[in-house]
Amino acid sequence: MKSRRIANKSTVGGNCATDSSCIACDTTLAQAELIANISLETKPTRSGRIEYVYKIENASNSGVNINAFVLNVGPAANLESLRGPIGWEGDYNPLEDPFGLAFVSCEPQYDIPVGRKGSFTFTSPLDAEPLPYFIANLAPDGLYLGNVLGEIESPAVTIPDPPACLPVIAPSGRWRSVVRTRCY
Repeated sequence: MKSRRIANKSTVGGNCATDSSCIACDTTLAQAELIANISLETKPTRSGRIEYVYKIENASNSGVNINAFVLNVGPAANLESLRGPIGWEGDYNPLEDPFGLAFVSCEPQYDIPVGRKGSFTFTSPLDAEPLPYFIANLAPDGLYLGNVLGEIESPAVTIPDPPACLPVIAPSGRWRSVVRTRCY
């Protein structure tokens, strides 16, 4: 698998409930707007898993910090090696919520400030397909001060194992060939 880069640029306005191209929303309770960009890079690891690196940029014209990133994943995602920015915790418990991965800033000083970026990494044996994500500034009382919604590729598709043995046609004499099996 080659490395790939996917970017979703945020757009402002629109009705997020009815407009699927809208990924930046202003809630009625928000005093400022969150504008964020997300990109993904994937690469295979030596262990046969896929490393996913999501980079989130809090745009310079955003009005609030980012303190939460939630990503839907497939039920068999089997995530390992969760890493976020300093001061962020990754929460993935497939027994409680097999579809969710959440990263949350532990304290306001660890939020992703306006104009800065944060990187979130994990590995999975699954290949990607587009699934929903949610980036937000969550107020202490649970209200959203701003959020960005959209879809980005996420571990969801099982990669079939290659066959252990493949048939090989090998010459055996002048006029005929014999099918042999080569195991790897």
